[in-house]
Amino acid sequence: MPLGEVWCKPSAGSFKINVNGSCSTSQNAYGVLVQDAEGMAVDGSTRTLSVYGDSTVTEVAALTVDIRLAIDLQLPSVW
Repeated sequence: MPLGEVWCKPSAGSFKINVNGSCSTSQNAYGVLVQDAEGMAVDGSTRTLSVYGDSTVTEVAALTVDIRLAIDLQLPSVW
């Protein structure tokens, strides 16, 4: 998170899913974190990809995991 930016918690009963991707010439990776309204981690995932240097592919992969987690956890409301 950039300096000066503040994490905004979701409303009560909702969950927030954050994704972040990283790209380099030797490895791409992403992380997904599910947090409840108090900021506590509920679930998450990290993975490296065999595609290098393509941020679009990395972000799409992270968003796919984001959606799967929300469905698998049967989250009622997601930010």
